[in-house]
Amino acid sequence: MTIYKTIKGFTVQTIAGDPPTPNIGQIWYNSTSNTLKCTTVGTGAWSSGENLPIATDAFSGSAGTATAGLAFGGQSPPGITGATYEYDGTDWSSGGSLSTARQFATGAGTQTAGLATGGESPSGSVNSTEEYDGTSWSSGGNYPATVNGAAGSGLQTAAVVVISSTAAEYDGSSWTASNALNTSRAYLMSGNGAAPQTACWVNGGPPTASTGKVTEEYDGTNWTSGNNSNVGRSQAAGAGSQTTAILMGGGSPAAAAEEYDGTSWTSLSNMNIARVAGPGGFGSNTLAVTFGGQSPGGKLITTEEFNIPATAIKTFTVS
Repeated sequence: MTIYKTIKGFTVQTIAGDPPTPNIGQIWYNSTSNTLKCTTVGTGAWSSGENLPIATDAFSGSAGTATAGLAFGGQSPPGITGATYEYDGTDWSSGGSLSTARQFATGAGTQTAGLATGGESPSGSVNSTEEYDGTSWSSGGNYPATVNGAAGSGLQTAAVVVISSTAAEYDGSSWTASNALNTSRAYLMSGNGAAPQTACWVNGGPPTASTGKVTEEYDGTNWTSGNNSNVGRSQAAGAGSQTTAILMGGGSPAAAAEEYDGTSWTSLSNMNIARVAGPGGFGSNTLAVTFGGQSPGGKLITTEEFNIPATAIKTFTVS
C-alpha cells in the first residue's frame, strides 16, 4: 500500500475546516465534517450574462477581454447596424456608433483602442477601417481589398486581417500586404481581439466541410498548420491567443465549444444556447463571453459567460 508520507515526506494536515486559499494539489482532513479533501484544477461552466440591448447576429466585430469587451455592427432590426456596445464583465452599455454600418466586420484591439475592418454595408462589401478610442470611431487606412467575413487579431497599431488569398498588417495608419493563408476560406474565426499580431490563429470557414476544421497560426511572417478542431465551423465566435483560444457556436452541434492550447483542441461543455450566423465573442479559454447570433427561433439577445475557476475542492467521505 502506498503511504502518503512516504511520497510527500509529510502527513496529511488535519484542520477544523478548510484552508482559506488552498493551493492546487493540496490535501487536508477536515475534522469538523469528517472528510478528506483536495484541490484540483477547476472545471469550466457556462452561465447567463446580461442581455444585449437588442437581438443581433452577423457580429464578428468584437474585441477586448471578458471584463472590458467591445462589440460593433451586425444585423439587428431593421437591418445592418453601426451600433457599438461595451461590456464590463457584468453589464452592456452603448458606445459611439460606427461611421459606416456593417456586418461581418473584423475586430481587433481593446475596448478603448478598437479596430473595425471591412464587412458588408447596406450597399455592399467595404474596405474601410475605423478606429475606436473608447468613445467614438474615426477613419483609418483602407484595407487593400473589399473584405467580408474575414478574420484577424492584434492591436490597433499592430493588427493582421486575412481572408481567402488576401492578408495584410496594420500599423495604426496603413495596411501592408503579408503572406496569405495556406488554405483559402471565408467566414473563418480568430481571436478577434487584443491577442498579439504574432500570436494570431484562424480556424474553420467554407468553401468545403473539411476546411471548417482547419487551423493555422501566424508568427508575424508566415502561416503554419495547426491541428484540426473537433467540430467544423463557420460564422462562429472566437477569442484568445494561440495558446488560450476558444471557439463558440457556428458548428454542428451549434452549442459546441472547444479550446486550443497551441497544440490540440479539447471539447468544453456545451453552451446553454445554440448559436450560429455570427455570434460575437471575446476573452480567453478560461474566461470568455459570447453573445448574439441566431438560434432556430431567430436572432439572439442573450449573453453567455464561460469561466474556469482557478481551483475546485474535491471531497472524499471518510468512513
